[in-house]
Amino acid sequence: MEGVFFISFYETMLLQQKQLQQKLTDIQKQLQQLPEGKLICTRCGNRTKWYRSNGHTKTYIPKDQKPYASQLAIRRYLLEKQKEYQTNLDALAYIFPS
Repeated sequence: MEGVFFISFYETMLLQQKQLQQKLTDIQKQLQQLPEGKLICTRCGNRTKWYRSNGHTKTYIPKDQKPYASQLAIRRYLLEKQKEYQTNLDALAYIFPS
């Protein structure tokens, strides 16, 4: 009975590995559709200002360009999820080498 459990566990981990690979592929496709740069939010009194940073300079994003700021926020979120999924995938590959 113990061997059956291990096989089932192994198959579950392989399935999870495939799902993580698919999620990484999906994120990569989404990132290609989003603008480059990093969103920086600052507070000035009771107002919030948005800036786009390319690592060297930051450019103010006017409030009428909220969709652009949202795209930068989505990009940041997807990059963090990509790191998380890649870490999990690396851990699975370490535990269950191909």
